[in-house]
Amino acid sequence: MKILICVDGSKDSHRSLTQIKDFDILKGNDIHILNVISEERLSSNRAYNNYYTNLLTEYNVDESNELLDQSKKVLENENCKSITTNYLIGNPSKEIISYQKDNNIDLIIIASRGLGAFSRTLLGSVSNKVSNNATCSVLVVKDPNSKKHKH
Repeated sequence: MKILICVDGSKDSHRSLTQIKDFDILKGNDIHILNVISEERLSSNRAYNNYYTNLLTEYNVDESNELLDQSKKVLENENCKSITTNYLIGNPSKEIISYQKDNNIDLIIIASRGLGAFSRTLLGSVSNKVSNNATCSVLVVKDPNSKKHKH
């Protein structure tokens, strides 16, 4: 089975990486770890000339590669068949779905940021967009300590 794990450097993303190790679904499977650099981060300062835009892109790519290396280390002892890391630049939900289709991914694992109803309505959430538009199963990993999940 091919499993895509989406990471973004947030606390929620890191927590989900450590949490999924308890699910025992990684063993023997091909794992793809993906980070999407939001094009908004790169184009938010349009006043910059190409030199500064290139520096900003280079910084974000370096940061992404470091995140991917750290994420891979977290999973190295999980007896995965293989671990592949990739970064893409673009709209996170669209890039994740495109990667899933292009690589015949069977399962996407993504962290929930726990946005409130108001924020989710205004912004949408990457995990929500992915789970509604992917052509495979999506596991949204939630924080078990979140106030929203306690009764």
